[in-house]
Amino acid sequence: MNFSKIILSFLAFFAVLEFLPNAKVHAQKTKFTPKPATIDDINTYSFMSTATFCRSRDLGIDYQKSLTIALTGQASIFFSKHGGLLTGAKTKLTERQFTDRAGFLLLNQALNVCPKSVPAAEKTRIKEVIERAKKLQKK
Repeated sequence: MNFSKIILSFLAFFAVLEFLPNAKVHAQKTKFTPKPATIDDINTYSFMSTATFCRSRDLGIDYQKSLTIALTGQASIFFSKHGGLLTGAKTKLTERQFTDRAGFLLLNQALNVCPKSVPAAEKTRIKEVIERAKKLQKK
């Protein structure tokens, strides 16, 4: 690309900016108020996270990295859009609380979607937790 084309590109860019509204001014006018996440929101984020985990494993990414990638995406959406709030909860979830719960849900779903992607030890651990929870519900 020659020098005159670069100059023309910059001039065109700045000309377009003149016609666009000032985004900073508009951003300052609206105040973001997070809305608590509903069960549908959590389910949607969880399925997206599970799909990310399964695909990462399919691409050969190791278990822990795949889990981290999937949960990071889910946490990012949850905290940026909902501020850590869940419908019906009195307090915000901490990142640790969210990660523990979301991680368990993700792995539980992965057992149905991509069971070969979950290591045997994790499969056993998840099944044991589910069995304990079932026993507690019966009491």
